[in-house]
Amino acid sequence: MSFVNLLYRDVRQISVENFGSGSISVEPGPDENVVEGSINSADSSLLDAIQVRQDRDHLRIQLPKVLSGSANAHLRLGVPSGLSYNIASGSAEVTMSAEIARSRVVSGSGDISLGSATDLTSTTGSGDISILAVKGEAARVSTGSGDIRIDEAHCPVSAKSGSGEVLVKALHHSELRASSGSGDISVPSTSGSVDLRSASGSLTVGIADDLPAWLDLDSVSG
Repeated sequence: MSFVNLLYRDVRQISVENFGSGSISVEPGPDENVVEGSINSADSSLLDAIQVRQDRDHLRIQLPKVLSGSANAHLRLGVPSGLSYNIASGSAEVTMSAEIARSRVVSGSGDISLGSATDLTSTTGSGDISILAVKGEAARVSTGSGDIRIDEAHCPVSAKSGSGEVLVKALHHSELRASSGSGDISVPSTSGSVDLRSASGSLTVGIADDLPAWLDLDSVSG
C-alpha cells in the first residue's frame, strides 16, 4: 500500500473532486490551524496522478476524470472544526465526524455519514445518508434508493428518497418537507411544521404535549 502525507495550514475550505471508490474520512484534528492526513492506495500510479494544491485558504484534492471511475483510494483528513467542503465521489463511502460549515457532499452510490452540519446539501444515487444534526439556514438531503436519517434538525429540511425510508428523530421549531416513493417517513418528535408525502409508505409523526405543530400528510396507499 502506497501513501501520500498531507499537511496544510490556514485552510477554511476543502474540495475533493472526482474521487472514485474507496473511502473518505474527515475527523477532528489536534490543531485548530492545521489540516493533516493521508491518501492511501494500492495503485502507486493513481497516487502520482492525484493533484493536491492550496489556493490561499482553499485546499483542493483532485483525481483525473479519466481515472476517477475505477480509482480506489482512501483519504483521511484531520481538520479544525467549522470548515466548508465540496466533496464529489463515485462510490466511495464518506464519513465526516468533524463539525462542518456550509458544504456540498455528493456520492454516486456510496453511503454518507455526517456529524454536525451547517447549511448542508447532500445527495447520493443509491447509498444511505445519516446525519447527527443539521442547523443554519437550510439542509437539503436526497437519495435515489437509500435511507435518510437525521437525528436532530434545527433548520428547515428538505429530505427526498426515491424508495427508501426517511427518519427525522427530532425537529426543533423549524419545518420539514419529506417525500419517498415507497418508503416510510417518520418524525418521532416535532415542534415545527411537517409536510410529508409517500406514494405507498406509512407516515408517523409524534408531537409533544402543549407544543404547536402544523401537519400536511399525504400517502396514497400507506
